[in-house]
Amino acid sequence: MQIWADYGIKAEYLVANYLLNKGFNVNVSKNSRGVDILAWNERVRFCIQVKASLKSVHLKGREITQLKHAALTNNCKALVAIVRVENNRVELYSLDGWEKLDLDKILC
Repeated sequence: MQIWADYGIKAEYLVANYLLNKGFNVNVSKNSRGVDILAWNERVRFCIQVKASLKSVHLKGREITQLKHAALTNNCKALVAIVRVENNRVELYSLDGWEKLDLDKILC
């Protein structure tokens, strides 16, 4: 169990580094309450829940509720970041509609 917890923390920092490389400011939460990362630039703000996965991702109802609440409180878009364990690839999805986001298109 500890191995997966350690990888979850690593996944949060992989996502934070990915966002930094895309020009975002990031704040990694010390105590996740539905939001692992706050990311922002001059155009957009994101509240992000990070999940590491080999296959499908499972969000608990509590996590969804907390993420939605944090998005309202922080005036940001709620996202789920999936880090694929086999290759450390980061994928971002909007919580509303589960639409995959392409940051390069958003940043243009």
